[in-house]
Amino acid sequence: MGAKLSPLRSDWKADVSAGVWDHLQENAGGHQRDGDAETTWARCFGSQTMSDDLPFRAEYSKSGRAGCKGCKGNIAKDTLRMAAMVQSPFFDGKMAKWYHFSCFFEKQKPKAVADIGHFESLRFEDQEKIRAKIGAGGATGDAGAGTSKAAKAKATKQALQDFLAEYAKSGAAKCRKCEEKILKGEVRLGKKVYDSERARAYGPYMGWHHVDCFVKDRETLEFFEEGAKMPGLKTLSKEDQQMVKAKLKKIEGKRPAEDAVDGPSKKPKKEEAGPDRSKLKKQSQLVFGFRDQLKKLGKRELQLLLEENDQEVPSGTERMLDRLSDGMAFGALLPCPLCKNGQLVFRSGVGYQCVGQLTEWTKCTNVVKVPKRRLFKVPKELSEEYPFLASYKCKLGDRLMEDLGQTSATMQQEKVKAQLNATPLTKLTFAVAGDVDEEVVKRVQRMGGKLAKSVTAHVAAVICTKETMDGGHKLLKAALKHSVHVIPPEAVEKLKAGAVFKTIEETNMADWGGKVEERLGAKEETFNKSGASKSMFDKKSMTKSQRVRLKGGAAVDPDSGLEDEAHVYQSGGDFLNAVLSQVDAGSGQNSFYKLQVLQADYGGSMWVFRAWGRLGTTVGGNKLEEFDSIHDAVREFKRLYEEKTGNRWEGRKDFQKVPGRFYPMDLDYGEHEEAMKKLSAEGSKSKLDKAVQELICTIFDVNTMKQAMVEFDIDMEKMPLGKISKNQMKKAFEILTEAQALVEKKGDPAAKRPSCWTVPIGEN
Repeated sequence: MGAKLSPLRSDWKADVSAGVWDHLQENAGGHQRDGDAETTWARCFGSQTMSDDLPFRAEYSKSGRAGCKGCKGNIAKDTLRMAAMVQSPFFDGKMAKWYHFSCFFEKQKPKAVADIGHFESLRFEDQEKIRAKIGAGGATGDAGAGTSKAAKAKATKQALQDFLAEYAKSGAAKCRKCEEKILKGEVRLGKKVYDSERARAYGPYMGWHHVDCFVKDRETLEFFEEGAKMPGLKTLSKEDQQMVKAKLKKIEGKRPAEDAVDGPSKKPKKEEAGPDRSKLKKQSQLVFGFRDQLKKLGKRELQLLLEENDQEVPSGTERMLDRLSDGMAFGALLPCPLCKNGQLVFRSGVGYQCVGQLTEWTKCTNVVKVPKRRLFKVPKELSEEYPFLASYKCKLGDRLMEDLGQTSATMQQEKVKAQLNATPLTKLTFAVAGDVDEEVVKRVQRMGGKLAKSVTAHVAAVICTKETMDGGHKLLKAALKHSVHVIPPEAVEKLKAGAVFKTIEETNMADWGGKVEERLGAKEETFNKSGASKSMFDKKSMTKSQRVRLKGGAAVDPDSGLEDEAHVYQSGGDFLNAVLSQVDAGSGQNSFYKLQVLQADYGGSMWVFRAWGRLGTTVGGNKLEEFDSIHDAVREFKRLYEEKTGNRWEGRKDFQKVPGRFYPMDLDYGEHEEAMKKLSAEGSKSKLDKAVQELICTIFDVNTMKQAMVEFDIDMEKMPLGKISKNQMKKAFEILTEAQALVEKKGDPAAKRPSCWTVPIGEN
């Protein structure tokens, strides 16, 4: 096709660690287009979304290429491996960080088997190994009933390694209980965090607490030993050691709190009224007996077996083996009874979940515990070649399933309550005049506020007593000069409730001072933003505003790096430019895909630029590809457009939404405004030649010049894809109105879906 990779993104594989790239190749089956980064990512991970909403995953290694994130060695083929599922920085979805089974529990600590995707699809003996590991990770002083003293002592010693006492090295860390800052030099107690997004991605880290907060939360933190056994205690002064010991007395006979906000206990509950363990073991042996035999078949033969039984053919040999072994053990699955044609697939801890579509916009999320089946058939040509298939006789049955309980993520979501921002004074500066109680000063610092020794217009308020106010103070003179508010010490506690600017104005003791917002030159929201629950790939590192240049009526994407030397190519009056979006409320997907054909302003160079990722975050990437001819560039653009949307570029005006594919966004950069009308030679009384008139009109038409080169800034938080057209906004509001009506009627959401649930307009 004559394509040449641009130096801007000439080797995207270099951005991917060796272990992840091995995993890409292994999942893609070696069929990825070289350099087609976003397609490879989607192929490898896009189909795993069924169980990847869980924080962990267990399966048997598909090859020997993937590397362990613990010991850095390769994971041999067909061996049990475990993964932490983390947000990918390259595409809108999760990726697996794989470990050997033995290395996994050194870095990760699942709280329950329900947190592990694909768990029930493992061999029974491997399920038991994982259960034992999770059960062994109990609290201090609790190794389970009936455990020997030596085992309990060993378990306690191991659990204590996650705790630490020390003096705060700076004032940056926040207490995980009250969310206020821990001041530098203050005693803090910590426990390693294993269950956050950051911990799953990079390994455990210490979560710090004030001593009193740790004491209040110790059952949730599962610290039942006496304070004398707290690691790091001896690094404290004798006075502080005694303080910790006095507050942390040994708690006898306590079990981990199962209803704690931080998640369920690490000790799994005893199974109640579940299937008999011996029956589960026998069932596992039956399923894996078929699976091991099916490995003898080639990929095409596995596909033939699936097609013979009217089953969907998934990508990847392992998925085919999973579905076929289930079908041979219990019978071929009938289509989903809700959407009528969707494929039911076994999902650990859930049941049989449909992977089909209710409409072109909406996925079917139907789950069936006991699906209907029919006899599993074997094609004659396969039974003649494989003896085990020749002797096979299908016996219909129901798959036994355990109630694995709720995942820790689900329990956390159910217990999350709206909390006040514990650091409402973040980025605000205060000054203290005269004698103010030291505890008040510390309170300001714990709530995120900074202290200044002098007063300027940038100081939020001066804190002083009424006596100091009446007696005068040099800082108060500066406060008068800059109209800075003066508040009493008791007002500091009121700032905790939020509405900081309003509280300062209401408690102001001075005769001066107007609106705090006007004086500081920013709204309170600019300052008062909590850092809690932020993703590693959120908006914090995004460019707030981006300058877009309109050239000839279309905007060249600034990320291409060609906005100064190229323009969007136009063919037949249409710009070869597309912005696509894909939203799935069920899985939380909010993806974009941008596509442009760019032509050099001078010379014949042609490029196809594409960018992809998750809206409102830094997740994603881009690629610039140079072509030798216009024909090649246009052909590649049309190929990508059809691949992403399921529609041909030529038929875009009659666009039909295809399930699971992208949908085009309708953007408006003002190129069609009435003001953008050209000067016309029609009706002119000039005696100049008509051609000369038209040339002069073109040269001196101000609106044409505006259209040829217009620059404007786009707020990347509010409009991450560009300026949404009025027509698209109207559609969005119509859908929201329809959705609201359905909620108010409390109708069946599956049976009464709007014709279109999603018209993406950005995260905000």
